[in-house]
Amino acid sequence: MCTTPSWLSAIEQAQIQEMYDVAAALTTQTGVRHHVDHIHPLKGRGFSGLHVPWNLQVLRATENLSKGTRLPANEAHLMWGRMNHAS
Repeated sequence: MCTTPSWLSAIEQAQIQEMYDVAAALTTQTGVRHHVDHIHPLKGRGFSGLHVPWNLQVLRATENLSKGTRLPANEAHLMWGRMNHAS
């Protein structure tokens, strides 16, 4: 599904697995489905995130699905090719 950079350490790879374990545990404990979300989506429009621990968060599935492939609102200005012109 997604590619993990080859330069990640074994600890960082374990941190990624831990995120998936946390999502599964929360789903089991709460009965509410949880996903591991890429904060910066892997295939966004005008940008790409990485499958690395610092780009992951656990969210309720409904939150993750409604988020889509958009950058976090406070980082939309970072999108490649986007021009902000002062009036």
